Amino acid sequence: MMVRIHGNGLDLDPRFRDWIDTRLRSALRRHGSRLKHVDLSISDVNGPKGGPDKRGRCVLHVKRMPTLVVEVWADRPRDLVDGLIRRIVQTMDRNVGRQRDRRRTLARAG
Repeated sequence: MMVRIHGNGLDLDPRFRDWIDTRLRSALRRHGSRLKHVDLSISDVNGPKGGPDKRGRCVLHVKRMPTLVVEVWADRPRDLVDGLIRRIVQTMDRNVGRQRDRRRTLARAG
């Protein structure tokens, strides 16, 4: 699984990028064989104005499934990454479960 991490309007230092990469790979370990690549971007939408202006967006390119997109907003970058990873895992679990259910239904019908 290839992981690309982008910072738009935010300076993502190498330690923070490594932390994100480690957390993401750990969370998606059980789905790693299904994932072609993951594009994760973190943006500071309002700049120095404050408020919940950090946006995290993750595009998951999955084998034999449609591309999945997850988006989360938060005040702080670390909270954003935690929330984004939680939503990514939920989305992958749900979609893999649906795919498994469809296969079982087709097997029973055929």
